[in-house]
Amino acid sequence: MRFHLQTDALEAALNFLVKIDENISQLKDFPCKSKKTEDESLKSKGYQMLVIGNYLVFYVVFENKKIVEIRIILHGKRKYKFLL
Repeated sequence: MRFHLQTDALEAALNFLVKIDENISQLKDFPCKSKKTEDESLKSKGYQMLVIGNYLVFYVVFENKKIVEIRIILHGKRKYKFLL
C-alpha cells in the first residue's frame, strides 16, 4: 500500500510538471496569452501571471529581445508580493 501511494504521488507530480511545461512552452508563441496581474506594483514592473491549476507562474516579457523570463512558480494560496 505504501509503495502504491508513493507511485501515485510520483505520477501526479510528473503529470503536473508536464502540464506546467506545456503551458510555459506556449508562451514562446503567445507571450501575452495570460492576464496581467491585478496588483499595481507588480503590473508596473511588467509582471504577467499564468494560472495552472492551483499554481501561479509569474513572468516578464522582453518584447525587444523576444524573451519570456519565468520569475517564479508558486502555489496560489501563498503570499507572493514580497517574493517578486
